[in-house]
Amino acid sequence: KVFRAHDDKCIEVKEHSENVCKICKDIALKLKTGGIEVDKKLLKKAAYLHDIGKAYRKGDAHPFMSVVCMYDSFDCSGKKSRKYARRISHIIIAHKSDFCPPKDVAIEAAILRMADKIDKYNKSKYRLKKARKSYEKNLEKIREYFRDNGLDDEFKQIETACEHERKKTKKRQINAT
Repeated sequence: KVFRAHDDKCIEVKEHSENVCKICKDIALKLKTGGIEVDKKLLKKAAYLHDIGKAYRKGDAHPFMSVVCMYDSFDCSGKKSRKYARRISHIIIAHKSDFCPPKDVAIEAAILRMADKIDKYNKSKYRLKKARKSYEKNLEKIREYFRDNGLDDEFKQIETACEHERKKTKKRQINAT
Protein backbone atom coordinates (compact mmCIF):
# COMPACT_ATOMS: atom_id res chain seq x y z
CA LYS A 1 0.00 0.00 0.00
CA VAL A 2 2.78 2.43 0.92
CA PHE A 3 4.99 1.64 -2.09
CA ARG A 4 2.38 2.13 -4.83
CA ALA A 5 4.39 4.36 -7.13
CA HIS A 6 6.48 2.68 -9.76
CA ASP A 7 9.08 5.33 -10.41
CA ASP A 8 12.76 4.52 -10.01
CA LYS A 9 13.11 6.30 -6.65
CA CYS A 10 10.18 4.40 -5.12
CA ILE A 11 11.50 1.07 -6.40
CA GLU A 12 14.96 1.88 -5.02
CA VAL A 13 13.52 2.81 -1.60
CA LYS A 14 11.38 -0.34 -1.54
CA GLU A 15 14.36 -2.60 -2.35
CA HIS A 16 16.51 -0.84 0.26
CA SER A 17 13.75 -1.17 2.86
CA GLU A 18 13.37 -4.88 2.13
CA ASN A 19 17.15 -5.35 2.50
CA VAL A 20 17.12 -3.42 5.78
CA CYS A 21 14.21 -5.57 7.04
CA LYS A 22 16.22 -8.72 6.37
CA ILE A 23 19.33 -7.35 8.06
CA CYS A 24 17.24 -6.24 11.07
CA LYS A 25 15.73 -9.72 11.34
CA ASP A 26 19.16 -11.36 11.24
CA ILE A 27 20.56 -9.02 13.90
CA ALA A 28 17.48 -9.56 16.11
CA LEU A 29 17.88 -13.34 15.85
CA LYS A 30 21.56 -13.09 16.81
CA LEU A 31 20.65 -10.91 19.81
CA LYS A 32 18.00 -13.40 20.91
CA THR A 33 20.69 -16.06 21.27
CA GLY A 34 22.44 -13.66 23.66
CA GLY A 35 19.28 -13.18 25.72
CA ILE A 36 18.17 -9.82 24.33
CA GLU A 37 14.52 -9.74 23.33
CA VAL A 38 13.63 -7.54 20.39
CA ASP A 39 10.12 -6.54 19.35
CA LYS A 40 10.48 -8.00 15.87
CA LYS A 41 7.06 -6.89 14.65
CA LEU A 42 7.71 -3.29 15.68
CA LEU A 43 11.20 -3.39 14.18
CA LYS A 44 9.96 -4.83 10.89
CA LYS A 45 7.38 -2.07 10.47
CA ALA A 46 9.89 0.64 11.31
CA ALA A 47 12.46 -0.88 8.93
CA TYR A 48 9.97 -1.07 6.10
CA LEU A 49 8.83 2.53 6.61
CA HIS A 50 12.08 4.23 7.63
CA ASP A 51 12.85 5.78 4.23
CA ILE A 52 9.39 6.18 2.71
CA GLY A 53 9.72 9.93 3.28
CA LYS A 54 12.48 10.04 0.65
CA ALA A 55 9.74 10.12 -1.94
CA TYR A 56 8.87 13.57 -0.60
CA ARG A 57 12.06 15.01 0.88
CA LYS A 58 15.77 14.31 0.54
CA GLY A 59 18.42 14.68 3.21
CA ASP A 60 18.26 14.39 6.96
CA ALA A 61 14.62 15.54 7.14
CA HIS A 62 13.29 12.41 5.42
CA PRO A 63 12.77 10.46 8.68
CA PHE A 64 10.21 13.05 9.74
CA MET A 65 8.46 12.78 6.37
CA SER A 66 8.50 8.99 6.81
CA VAL A 67 6.63 9.43 10.10
CA VAL A 68 4.09 11.73 8.42
CA CYS A 69 3.58 9.12 5.68
CA MET A 70 3.11 6.42 8.31
CA TYR A 71 0.40 8.42 10.07
CA ASP A 72 -1.26 9.18 6.71
CA SER A 73 -1.21 5.52 5.66
CA PHE A 74 -2.36 3.80 8.83
CA ASP A 75 -5.14 4.29 11.36
CA CYS A 76 -3.36 5.51 14.48
CA SER A 77 -6.45 6.84 16.23
CA GLY A 78 -6.95 4.40 19.12
CA LYS A 79 -4.96 4.69 22.35
CA LYS A 80 -3.09 1.45 21.71
CA SER A 81 -2.46 2.41 18.06
CA ARG A 82 -1.16 5.86 19.06
CA LYS A 83 1.31 4.32 21.52
CA TYR A 84 2.47 1.80 18.92
CA ALA A 85 2.79 4.51 16.25
CA ARG A 86 4.79 6.66 18.68
CA ARG A 87 7.24 3.81 19.25
CA ILE A 88 7.65 3.24 15.50
CA SER A 89 8.11 6.99 15.02
CA HIS A 90 10.93 7.15 17.54
CA ILE A 91 12.71 4.24 15.87
CA ILE A 92 12.37 5.82 12.42
CA ILE A 93 13.57 9.23 13.59
CA ALA A 94 16.58 7.67 15.37
CA HIS A 95 17.93 6.15 12.16
CA LYS A 96 19.50 9.49 11.15
CA SER A 97 21.32 12.38 12.84
CA ASP A 98 21.35 12.30 16.64
CA PHE A 99 20.73 9.01 18.37
CA CYS A 100 18.47 9.73 21.32
CA PRO A 101 15.43 7.43 21.27
CA PRO A 102 13.42 6.66 24.42
CA LYS A 103 14.86 3.67 26.29
CA ASP A 104 11.83 1.50 25.50
CA VAL A 105 12.83 1.42 21.81
CA ALA A 106 16.60 1.97 22.05
CA ILE A 107 17.55 -1.56 21.01
CA GLU A 108 15.19 -1.60 18.03
CA ALA A 109 16.38 1.91 17.05
CA ALA A 110 20.02 0.82 17.24
CA ILE A 111 19.32 -2.25 15.11
CA LEU A 112 17.50 -0.22 12.44
CA ARG A 113 20.17 2.46 12.33
CA MET A 114 22.96 -0.05 11.90
CA ALA A 115 21.03 -2.21 9.42
CA ASP A 116 20.51 0.91 7.33
CA LYS A 117 24.27 1.54 7.35
CA ILE A 118 25.09 -2.12 6.68
CA ASP A 119 22.92 -2.04 3.55
CA LYS A 120 25.28 0.59 2.14
CA TYR A 121 27.70 -2.28 1.60
CA ASN A 122 25.25 -3.58 -1.04
CA LYS A 123 25.98 -0.62 -3.29
CA SER A 124 29.16 -0.36 -5.32
CA LYS A 125 32.49 -1.88 -4.35
CA TYR A 126 33.98 1.55 -4.93
CA ARG A 127 31.95 2.87 -2.00
CA LEU A 128 33.16 0.36 0.58
CA LYS A 129 35.41 2.91 2.28
CA LYS A 130 32.52 5.38 2.55
CA ALA A 131 30.20 2.65 3.84
CA ARG A 132 32.76 1.61 6.49
CA LYS A 133 33.20 5.21 7.67
CA SER A 134 29.43 5.69 7.99
CA TYR A 135 29.11 2.38 9.83
CA GLU A 136 31.82 3.27 12.35
CA LYS A 137 30.53 6.82 12.92
CA ASN A 138 27.01 5.59 13.62
CA LEU A 139 28.16 2.74 15.83
CA GLU A 140 30.04 5.31 17.94
CA LYS A 141 26.87 7.42 18.37
CA ILE A 142 25.00 4.34 19.58
CA ARG A 143 27.90 3.37 21.87
CA GLU A 144 27.74 6.81 23.55
CA TYR A 145 23.97 6.59 24.04
CA PHE A 146 24.13 3.08 25.52
CA ARG A 147 27.10 3.99 27.75
CA ASP A 148 25.31 7.12 29.03
CA ASN A 149 22.21 5.04 29.80
CA GLY A 150 23.98 2.16 31.57
CA LEU A 151 23.41 -0.32 28.76
CA ASP A 152 27.02 -1.34 28.09
CA ASP A 153 26.31 -5.08 27.99
CA GLU A 154 23.47 -4.63 25.51
CA PHE A 155 25.69 -2.46 23.32
CA LYS A 156 28.43 -5.09 23.21
CA GLN A 157 25.95 -7.67 21.95
CA ILE A 158 24.50 -5.24 19.39
CA GLU A 159 28.00 -4.38 18.20
CA THR A 160 28.90 -8.07 17.81
CA ALA A 161 25.68 -8.88 15.94
CA CYS A 162 26.06 -5.87 13.65
CA GLU A 163 29.68 -6.67 12.90
CA HIS A 164 28.69 -10.22 11.97
CA GLU A 165 26.03 -8.89 9.56
CA ARG A 166 28.36 -6.25 8.14
CA LYS A 167 30.98 -8.86 7.30
CA LYS A 168 28.36 -11.14 5.69
CA THR A 169 26.99 -8.29 3.59
CA LYS A 170 30.44 -7.03 2.59
CA LYS A 171 31.51 -10.54 1.59
CA ARG A 172 28.35 -11.00 -0.53
CA GLN A 173 28.93 -7.66 -2.25
CA ILE A 174 32.58 -8.41 -3.01
CA ASN A 175 31.70 -11.87 -4.36
CA ALA A 176 28.99 -10.35 -6.59
CA THR A 177 31.50 -8.09 -8.37
